[in-house]
Amino acid sequence: MIIQSVIQTYVYNQSGGVVTEPVNGNWLQAYCEYLGVTEPVNASWLQALCLHFGITQPLYGSWTIALANYYGITQPENGTWWYALSQAGGVVPPSVSFIWNENTNNWEAETRIWDTVTVAPTANFTSDITMVPEGGQVQYQDTSISQPASWSWTFEGGTPGTSTDQNPLITYDTIGQYDTSLEASNVIGSNLITKIDYIDTVSADVTITFELRTEWSLYWYYGGMQLEQEVTPGVWQALEYEGNPTWSNGATFYKVQPYVNAGGIPAGYSASNIMTFRSGDESGATDTQPIFRDIICPAGFNYRIVGVTWNTNQDPNYARFNRYTVLNGATVVLPQYDGEDVDWLTGNVQQTFTL
Repeated sequence: MIIQSVIQTYVYNQSGGVVTEPVNGNWLQAYCEYLGVTEPVNASWLQALCLHFGITQPLYGSWTIALANYYGITQPENGTWWYALSQAGGVVPPSVSFIWNENTNNWEAETRIWDTVTVAPTANFTSDITMVPEGGQVQYQDTSISQPASWSWTFEGGTPGTSTDQNPLITYDTIGQYDTSLEASNVIGSNLITKIDYIDTVSADVTITFELRTEWSLYWYYGGMQLEQEVTPGVWQALEYEGNPTWSNGATFYKVQPYVNAGGIPAGYSASNIMTFRSGDESGATDTQPIFRDIICPAGFNYRIVGVTWNTNQDPNYARFNRYTVLNGATVVLPQYDGEDVDWLTGNVQQTFTL
């Protein structure tokens, strides 16, 4: 009798006071018919009601507990789940999914399973970069599994040297290779992972020198080269070269300058980034004296050299910029390159290297 009474209260509350009489002595049948459900499932109006709400499995073997969990009720009252349900007047039914919990061998509300810690975590992490210039920062990302609740990081060579943040941001000021450790913990236990030489801190800037050689050409001002840095994967940014244009009067010409407008620079390019140069004499002989130009490059990035020409006819006799060597002090970054004239069409990648 008590159960029937609380079921009646539940039905009355959930129907907003519309259902005031049972059908065939059954309050759940009355509620189901109010909702448009006209047949029981497996002779059970309770199961029919659960299926109407999208509850497809019992919880702990009980459709009543599953219905209670649907409303967000996790504990019985006065010793019964129906009493707790009868108090749920005005509750808007949430959308709760039920999945199989292998730890309890029962169907449970999904949120309950995810909120249950049953094993110690397995520590792991990643970072946005592992090669960092002096004074640069590394953003770490915790990827530990099994719900860690706390984190203890150790950063060799980093500032700060330790952290309890889940995803710390660390600065590295000194060149070298450094270990990173993470211990992830929860109420069950902890796990430690150390990645040896994970961070490689390199010199912040490298000055590379272009040793430029080319045949003398009346059309040298129709094209040139541009050095680009891969600032993020697949995104390239041009770097400006250093040094003022030079010029030698007489029969021999040496010149490097940003750009001479002989037909218009290609869209998307900046004159200050393009090296146009000429050496040699009017006889066409290749000059033995190279022209040098410096570019400061942040270390730890990929670089590429691209051709730029604004000769609309794309005649290979224009823009003969096909000889260069790239140096880092006395170290050869790229040996002498003798490209074909036609390789210097706009956007064509000549060579790539990494600092």
